[in-house]
Amino acid sequence: MLSTSKLGVYVMDGTTGAQQIALSGPQMLIAFDPQAHSSVLQLCRDFKSVYSAGLIVLHVFEGTQDLQYTTDDNPVDAANDFWEQALASALRALAPADQALIDYVEGPCEFNNTPKISTYEVACWTGPFWFQLATLIADAGYKPVLGELPVGWLAIDNLDNLMPPLVPALRTIRALGGAWSYHAYTIDYTTEVDIERWYSLRYRQMYTYLGQNFPDLADMPMFLTEAGVDECGNPARSGWQDRGTAEDYKKWLVWFDSQITRDPYITAATIFQIGDSHWSSFNIEPIASWLASYLKETWTG
Repeated sequence: MLSTSKLGVYVMDGTTGAQQIALSGPQMLIAFDPQAHSSVLQLCRDFKSVYSAGLIVLHVFEGTQDLQYTTDDNPVDAANDFWEQALASALRALAPADQALIDYVEGPCEFNNTPKISTYEVACWTGPFWFQLATLIADAGYKPVLGELPVGWLAIDNLDNLMPPLVPALRTIRALGGAWSYHAYTIDYTTEVDIERWYSLRYRQMYTYLGQNFPDLADMPMFLTEAGVDECGNPARSGWQDRGTAEDYKKWLVWFDSQITRDPYITAATIFQIGDSHWSSFNIEPIASWLASYLKETWTG
């Protein structure tokens, strides 16, 4: 039985806490480089052996660090290159049985590899990039997850310029059974919707725009592939461990879960992260037992 909570976890190492959470029935896990981290791969195996309906999203970081594309590059060629250099090579490193564990494959994270979607021109480049990459992912037998929009993006007052060039790609992603994605962070554990609508709940404003202008996308599936507390992206100082207490974080996560559950187009939100020492202030290992118990409180039949 899977939890009815929409909270999942972003797994960077298959720690004791990660195992506890995975075996408590979250609807979704992000698997960080399982081709390079045996403990993450084993956790994926264990999760699927118990929860065959649970979703695993592959995030590939290995091999992406030097891949940089600009609007001077052909977007289709850039997508082909990212697929081959990063995603396809990671998938080939997995045995066929382990490849079959994966439901979705993510594209580039935030704007680490591609230009920031800040202008109409960049949006016109990004649309064909997403379209081509989504097609390649689907042709390989997986569902695409593209966007990985950082908290604060897209600019709400510029959606008339930024969204229309992305719409053909979004329609294709949806037709291929995929989703787009946003990183939903709060800055100060706020539980006021009028504040969080600019941060962890910012996606609602994008969906309002879609509903008014492209109603066929008003229920386009979205994954919140990173979620939690973040002030400025500093691995050691921005996350919950350095800026609040465990009780603060638990309270906020329960509130956040109650909010995203109201939005049927949100499939799940994976809390960033568990198992990685570099992103130390974000590590949820200290609250893993609590999250596991929270997920078990309500199971689907």
